[in-house]
Formats: sequence, structure tokens, C-alpha cells
Amino acid sequence: GHMPYRDGDYILLPRGTAWRFEATDPSEFLFIEATNDAFGLPNDTQSAGHPSINPTSFEVPRLDDKFRAQQDEAYWEIHIKRRNAISTLTYPYNPLDAVGWQGDLSVVRLNWRDLRQDRQPDQPVPPAAHSTFVANRFAISTFVPKIGEGESGTLRVPFYHSNEDFDEFIFYHRGEFYSRGNIKPGMATFHPSGFPHGPHPCSYQKTMIKVPVETDEVAVMIDCADMVNIDESIPDGAEWKAYVNTWEKAKETL
Repeated sequence: GHMPYRDGDYILLPRGTAWRFEATDPSEFLFIEATNDAFGLPNDTQSAGHPSINPTSFEVPRLDDKFRAQQDEAYWEIHIKRRNAISTLTYPYNPLDAVGWQGDLSVVRLNWRDLRQDRQPDQPVPPAAHSTFVANRFAISTFVPKIGEGESGTLRVPFYHSNEDFDEFIFYHRGEFYSRGNIKPGMATFHPSGFPHGPHPCSYQKTMIKVPVETDEVAVMIDCADMVNIDESIPDGAEWKAYVNTWEKAKETL
């Protein structure tokens, strides 16, 4: 069938499903592939007892007139990826003619706006509560706009921590990031396991000057049990060399 998409959508494509994008406007995607694995939903233990996903929020493709109009006898190609190689199957008709199937193998769509916002009075929400999808060796979490904690509406900055078992990759989707300075939408940060990190000094300054009732930030975090390797083919200029300097305490001005 057909399934529209918009900014902020997760589009889950299970192995073995046929799919293609028909974009009417330029689109940018963050691709996350579970190689030799599959995505699942976190259980209550993995999400620290605060599951954020309601499976009824998933959207599935719809059989519409435009889809049915493709049932012709023209030649169609299906491209299958196997061990980083592409094989092509050619049909003298449209092979996408199934109207039903047994089981739950389907493309699904979920927008970050459908994720539940945790409001824990006077209690910080643990990072695991933001878990969205899980695989055997990594997990995907989604940070959505955050409501002030407690009756005062004060937002606590994230705590300093060191991930000893996971490499941490964060993609910043949109908004102004409360715990980071000089980070813009479309950027990503990478913190290897064993390296302590936490909020930038500027986040304390924000707390003293102005405390937002609700943050305007959306980010996708990937925690990997295996080491993350940086692709050597990344062009020069993709890495912002001055990022390390943002951890320095801002100089006081008179």
C-alpha cells in the first residue's frame, strides 16, 4: 500500500518487505540498519518501567486506488540486498499484489510527536525511559520536548556520567538543545564508552538566567554494545574540530 511520511517520522522497514520512496519534496533521512538482526520494542525492564510507545500509534500502509492502479503487466524490478551486494529480480507484472498476509511483518510509521512525555514530579526521568526500539546489540532512544520537573517547573540538567558498556551516538533532529551549546539540527555527537561526559557549562548559565517550562529539542540516541567505527570516507569539513572547546567554562565578562 501507500503510506505518507513527514518530518520526525520513524519508518520501520522489516527485512523481506518491498518498499520504495516516492518523495515530492527533497527529503533527508537518518538510516539505522540492524545488520543480521531485527528491531523490537523495549519491555518494561528495558524502559525502566516507563514505556513511552503505545503500539496502537503505529501507522501502516493503506491500499488505495493509486496502489491498485499499479497492477499492470509492465516490467517491474525488485532489488534485493545481500552481503552488501544488490541482486535484481525482474517481473513481467507488478509483484506487489498481496492484499493480506499471515503474521505481523509490515512497514510501520511512528512520529516522535506520538511518544509519551514523562512527567515525574520532583524525580528525574532515567535515560532508559526514552527507549524507542531495541535490537540485540544496540538500542534507539528518542528525546522529545521535556516538561519541567516538579511543582517549580525547574528543569534538571542531565547528570555527568560515563557509559562503560556502550558507545553513545546522538543525532540532533530539531530545536534548541538545553544541555548543549553550539549544537544545531542536523549535527551529531559521539561519546565512546569510558569517556565521562555531561552537560556543557552553558547549560548551568541557562538555568540561572531563564528556565524554560518546556524544552524544544528532539534527538535520536543510539547506544551500541559494539564499538562504533568512524567511516574513513567522510569528507573533510564534516567534523567540527572546535566541538571539544565547548566543554570549557565560559569566561566571565565584566
